[in-house]
Order: sequence, then C-alpha cells, then structure tokens
Amino acid sequence: MSQKELGVVEDTLYVPMLGRIYASEKCRRILYDKKALELKVKMPKGMIENDTQTQYTYLASASRSANMDRYIADFIKRKPDGVIAQLGCGLETTYYRDDNGHAQWYEIDLPNVIRYRRTLLSEGKRERYIEGDAFRNEWIEQIRGEYPDAPILVMASGLFYYFGEDKVLGLIRMLQSYGDIEVLFDTVSKGQHDHF
Repeated sequence: MSQKELGVVEDTLYVPMLGRIYASEKCRRILYDKKALELKVKMPKGMIENDTQTQYTYLASASRSANMDRYIADFIKRKPDGVIAQLGCGLETTYYRDDNGHAQWYEIDLPNVIRYRRTLLSEGKRERYIEGDAFRNEWIEQIRGEYPDAPILVMASGLFYYFGEDKVLGLIRMLQSYGDIEVLFDTVSKGQHDHF
C-alpha cells in the first residue's frame, strides 16, 4: 500500500513519527526512539525533506510521546502482566520503547492504516494488530476474549481531538463494562482544537 492510498485523516500518522525522529536526532533528552530512526529510511520518498511542520509541532508531538511513555512505564510497573491497547496507533513505536517483556500489546487502527503499518513494522513478539474502528467494541471484545481478567491500559494518543465529545464519552462509557481498564489520552485547548 502506498502513501497515496491513505485517506486524509490517516495521512496525519506521519506527523508523530516525524516528531519522534526529530527529537531522537536533535533533542534526545526529550525522547529517543531507536525504532523511529530505523524507520526513517522506509518513509515515503521526500516525506522528510518536503514536510512543512514546524520545530514546535515536532517537539510537541515528541513531548506527548514522552509523557505517554511515563504513564505506560508506571502502568507496567504496577501491572507487569497487563495489556496495552493503542487506539489509532498509526505508525506508533511505543511497543519498542516501553515493552517490559511480559505485557501484551494491541495496535488498533483503520484497515488501510494497519495494512500500511505492516509494510513498515512487523508485529512484535507480544504485539497484535487489529483492523477496526476504535469507537466500536469488536477490538475490546477480542482482547477480553483472549485476556478476560487482565488489567488493560487503553491509549488514545493524538486521536480524540478529531472526534466530537459525544463520540469520545461514548467510548469511555462503553469501556466501563469491560473490567479493569485505565484510559490514557491527550487533549488540546479549544483554541488549538479549531486548527484541526
């Protein structure tokens, strides 16, 4: 699958990756992502050279990843055999930065994004890709079918601000009926939201 086959929303998956590459090369104290650097050579031709994002956007994205990493590390410390489910995973490389050797990881995104992801990143040893809609319950049903009692950390990094409040709250309410679940997500101010 080529970059051209991705939709407009799916195309935003490059910004976080470019932010992690930028930070790894220029600001390692914020974030170092070895896997992102490895993937740099696999990025679509001209993607990095022709990107119009600002240094601020790159560092904000990398800072978000670093903050998410800290919470994941805390979750894994408290619940080492837990499950991490990343909604709207895009080209996220969290598994490679944060895996503890025991947790199970699920990457959930739209079918065309998962197909594209597979061309760049193969599934890790305890990592599974799920094609699906983050706001429907099929993915959580699958995880609960495989790990009925495991604590789950559901991550939505850079995702919720593309959707309305009712949709996001509907997802959080739905998750309440699936046992021990923590939800980790980022937000933006109303003024910043108007840019999306």
